[in-house]
Amino acid sequence: MAIEDKDIETLLAVGVTAVFDMEPNRKDGPRAKTIIRGWRKPTHIMLDRPKSQTGGYAPLQEGQKCVLRYLHEGQACAFDSMVLDWDARRYNPYLRIAWPKSVNHVPFRKHERIKLQLSSEILWPDGSVTTESVRDLSAGGCGLYASKTIDNGGIVRMNFQLPDGSNVQHMRAIVRNTRETGSGFLLGLEFIEGQEQAENDITFFVTTTLERRRTDTGGSTQIHRVLVIDDNTDTSGRLKRNFDNRGMEVVVAANAVDGMYRLRMSPPTAVVVCQTLPDLAGVEVCRMIKIHEDFKSLPVFVYGGDGGDVGKRTKEVGGEAYFPPSLTLAPDVVRAVTQALSNKEV
Repeated sequence: MAIEDKDIETLLAVGVTAVFDMEPNRKDGPRAKTIIRGWRKPTHIMLDRPKSQTGGYAPLQEGQKCVLRYLHEGQACAFDSMVLDWDARRYNPYLRIAWPKSVNHVPFRKHERIKLQLSSEILWPDGSVTTESVRDLSAGGCGLYASKTIDNGGIVRMNFQLPDGSNVQHMRAIVRNTRETGSGFLLGLEFIEGQEQAENDITFFVTTTLERRRTDTGGSTQIHRVLVIDDNTDTSGRLKRNFDNRGMEVVVAANAVDGMYRLRMSPPTAVVVCQTLPDLAGVEVCRMIKIHEDFKSLPVFVYGGDGGDVGKRTKEVGGEAYFPPSLTLAPDVVRAVTQALSNKEV
């Protein structure tokens, strides 16, 4: 879900630890821990100036795009922003980032698990290192299939990469239960609290994965979310109003890069993309979405441009439909999206 400008303050709190993504367009881009110090609506949010993993201050540039991610009262929250300025004082230096237009937030349950298979490097208490398999994951712990075991209460360290590209390093976990299998051991691990960046990464991956699966299977939420990618605010505004009138949630992105980020952060049930984006043609955005395993069945609609063979190309890359300029009317697009989602539910 996305909360708009007038209510953003309800998802902020002073003293909250956050993860500052310095290059959000890179799947494995650098991140740093920071703390929310305060804000002045509607201009900026003030943070502790983030430090790099080497201990020095993270490199910053005015106008640099960034994403802030944090947990707040049972919600995994994130928003896009940009660097405004920072303080170079020796003590308590700050960073100011722009006030966000909206904040994406997803409720999470700490022990709700997802099934998966991840390779993880395990550092055991005796100093040995092995590569084992994570078989399920929650915000609070995981199930580990291992070649060796230790007594309950023992602590291991884990290094693994999440499917979304986030690297979890030196995650400490305590063994809560063990079970011998035919060729190894199944360990129930609980993550030790106080590892903010790793906890944020894991929580965001788990909650957004669970939400997408519930949506795909017609689970707890019946509200459709539509991602609109268009740099023309008049057009995206008309589309948003028409989708709103049909009871749908709308997420708007101004370019392809932002759209792909929002696609991963808050997976939609349909995508509507303008052909004449400033950074990438709508058909190419459609192609990029469709080659991703998780989004092969996602309906993608392309509109605008100069007509020509765009409709044919849209179909070739797996798009649902194309609306040429003469037919790019918000009610027509919304009607087609609504029909496609209704057919999908049958």
